[in-house]
Amino acid sequence: MEEDPPVLRLLFVCAIAVWLGSVISFSYVVLPAIHREHAPGDATDLLRRLFSRYYTTGTACGFVALAIVSLARAAHALPLGEALRMGLPVAGSLVCSLSAQQLLLPRMRAVRESQPALYERLHAISAMLNSTVIALLFLALAGAVMR
Repeated sequence: MEEDPPVLRLLFVCAIAVWLGSVISFSYVVLPAIHREHAPGDATDLLRRLFSRYYTTGTACGFVALAIVSLARAAHALPLGEALRMGLPVAGSLVCSLSAQQLLLPRMRAVRESQPALYERLHAISAMLNSTVIALLFLALAGAVMR
């Protein structure tokens, strides 16, 4: 097995750090500020525009990170166990994020006004998926730096 190329590990950590930073800043800084400073209708319009960028950032970072793990494996520079330790949390984060974007978000938009109880339940599921993404991304970072 060849030596682990430090540049690939650095790029992996950067991709995960950008994704994790965007999730944390959006969830705990941007969203509360928007809800605090804007009227409900204005906040909803603004968030509809922002959520697509939020999810696109996560998806791009996730696929970049998985590509890096795949390249390192193909070059025989990363043992299978380590590749799994780094890649599985990223794959799980992608599943959670894409599920929220493709399944929950459209459903939430459709029922927001007509079925508030269902909207609240879907919103709670979305928040759980978001928390799961954060936890999995921390695991991916730990997998990259702990040998």
